[in-house]
Amino acid sequence: MFLQLERLTKSYSGRTVVDEVTLDIEPGELVCLLGPSGCGKTTTLRMIGGFVTPDSGRVLIEDSDMTRVPANLRPTSTVFQSYALFPHMSAVRNVAYGLRMQRIARKDADSRAREMLTMVGLQSRADASVETLSGGEQQRLALARSLIVNPKVLLLDEPLSNLDAKLRQRMRREIRMLQSRLGITTVHVTHDQEEALGIADRVVVMNEGRIEQIGSPRDVYERPATRFVAGFIGRGSFLANRGSKESFVRPEDVLIRASGDGLRGTISHIQFSGPVVTYFVDTPAGTLQADIPLKSDNGFEVGSSVTCKIGNEATFVL
Repeated sequence: MFLQLERLTKSYSGRTVVDEVTLDIEPGELVCLLGPSGCGKTTTLRMIGGFVTPDSGRVLIEDSDMTRVPANLRPTSTVFQSYALFPHMSAVRNVAYGLRMQRIARKDADSRAREMLTMVGLQSRADASVETLSGGEQQRLALARSLIVNPKVLLLDEPLSNLDAKLRQRMRREIRMLQSRLGITTVHVTHDQEEALGIADRVVVMNEGRIEQIGSPRDVYERPATRFVAGFIGRGSFLANRGSKESFVRPEDVLIRASGDGLRGTISHIQFSGPVVTYFVDTPAGTLQADIPLKSDNGFEVGSSVTCKIGNEATFVL
């Protein structure tokens, strides 16, 4: 394995924020640590980068123990949520900074920095002040500054959280394409499930300091291992079964009709979101969400009595 986390544990003021996290990451893999605020994902990232020392456990990169190695001596580079750019420097000098710290001559450092800016599409902004760059340009600048030092592991700490929704989508594509092109092993922290599902080779879902599930984006969406993962990833409905078990179904797998076989219920709420109309149907087993494509919508109203049809393959027991 290229990057290994062995039973990493960290506590603050008696509260365990990372609890024996174990994870193996392959060379060139992009792994997303996904979870709600306070789940331990950022602390885990910071232990990989050397900014936080674990109470116990180990961090290994290419079989070398990095657990007690200072951050500046690790073969890692981090893009922080705030970007941490130097406002008094131009774009090219921000990117060249890491090379200058390695005692690379200014001329050579600036030349390589301009090449990196070209790679991220900022060649025309090389001499611009950081303060004149847009949010997306600053994000790409921070990425270029991290990549120029040729790290073995790139760490991304919610780097898209300060961007608007459309720009986040574009930057996700750009990060994925650049990461694939360079083949760099990457750990990406986010609380945004759409971001994680759209960018990762594997998703690590965390909750209360522990790993709930590790799998491909399709795996964690279609086959959630726990109730938490089912409720956190995407949307869906929990239905009561006989005994103590419950089933879970995604809204795109529910059809509603005026009559016929199925689970009867009453529409309690309708939510319009452009191409899809979401119906909330109160049934004896619980409230079901049903996503109906706008072009197939029958125009049911609140209070309508309907039948919910769910395919057996679309329902799974937790």
